[in-house]
Amino acid sequence: MASRSVRSDWRAPFPDNTIPTTQEQRSQYVLLMFEALQDTSECKDNKSGYSFRKRWEGGNYYNLQEMEKVSWHMLDIAERLHSQGPASSNIYCEEALKKLKGSRDLTFEQRIHATCAMLKFSKNLCDKVLKGEGIEALVGAPKQKMSGAKTMMIQNQRRQQWIVHGRNEAQLHVKLQESGHQDADEIETPKSAKRKGKESSRSGPAARTRTATGAVSTQVSNESSESEDEPDRLLRHSSTNSLRRRSSVHTSTVDESWTSKKRKQTGGKERALAKRAKLIISSEGKSASLAKND
Repeated sequence: MASRSVRSDWRAPFPDNTIPTTQEQRSQYVLLMFEALQDTSECKDNKSGYSFRKRWEGGNYYNLQEMEKVSWHMLDIAERLHSQGPASSNIYCEEALKKLKGSRDLTFEQRIHATCAMLKFSKNLCDKVLKGEGIEALVGAPKQKMSGAKTMMIQNQRRQQWIVHGRNEAQLHVKLQESGHQDADEIETPKSAKRKGKESSRSGPAARTRTATGAVSTQVSNESSESEDEPDRLLRHSSTNSLRRRSSVHTSTVDESWTSKKRKQTGGKERALAKRAKLIISSEGKSASLAKND
């Protein structure tokens, strides 16, 4: 195994006085990893989750002898890495071997302590280790495992925040619809509300329907404002004000068009009266001249 050629080859620091040479020294390292497997005081897992409570709260899910056996297996992997290099591992992925090379400067003691820190940090990783998954990757690159776990934890927290935010928005939307709020869609999607407003200004019936809707929403808001929570009341109030503004804009537009039309009609009547006055004056002038000639 150690004779195979590895592109990302490396050698651990030498000499290294922390490498165990007696069975007692090996047992001390095994005890550190064995205790780290059981330690849940520093883990960042979801402790209220079903899987965590099932596997780690009672202390009866995993057999202690089997956990000790896994600890001895991790010690054996660390000893082979420091004596024979990455060629002694059963890892054949080039990317994984590059990660192992990133830990080439660790002493034996530092590698064991970094492995224990990772085992304490994530009980989910401990579950995988006790299933026999990723043991060599953990012992070979414990620092890289810790860095990836912390990054994943931050991403999971952000994702959980977005999930909670979306769930709250959905509940608010349903609550507004159940309470008879006519413009719940407009509060959630302001762009669609703007498009609807443009369409309503083009046709009279749509504008009248919008105004009537505003009146109904105002009445419902006044009747239920005493029993609503403060956030719901503020949302309903802001929606009602927006409907009133749209109604006033539409009304002012109608008034302006009616005024301009009225002015045109009035101007036409004034011009007709002026023309008739001129005809009357001219006819009177002709009659006066004829009477003078007679």
